[in-house]
Amino acid sequence: MQVIHLGPTLNFEDQIGLCKQFSNKDVKDALFSIPNFKSPGPNGYNSGFFKASWGTIGPMISLTVHEFFHTRVMPKYISATKLVVLPKVPYPQAATDFRPISCCNTIYKCITKLLC
Repeated sequence: MQVIHLGPTLNFEDQIGLCKQFSNKDVKDALFSIPNFKSPGPNGYNSGFFKASWGTIGPMISLTVHEFFHTRVMPKYISATKLVVLPKVPYPQAATDFRPISCCNTIYKCITKLLC
């Protein structure tokens, strides 16, 4: 017995829908779904910056995201991530007293949301 028959499956129309290109609205919706207070990426810009300046930079952001899905190549400046260790307590003594966070580029977060 094949695994595919063990659970629900998509109909043909829904399968084709998964292959369609993302629209500029899809890109904007993904970016605007990222909370403003999330940590900024290595470039220091968080999603609040991108939202506030969307009228100016929105077309460039959309073009960058579309280019990634077309070429399947992600420039290092987009995928660059900083790992930061923050203390959970005033005077940390052990590794468990720290909380790691990753500061990903906002465009990277947007692409990830679209993939999900």
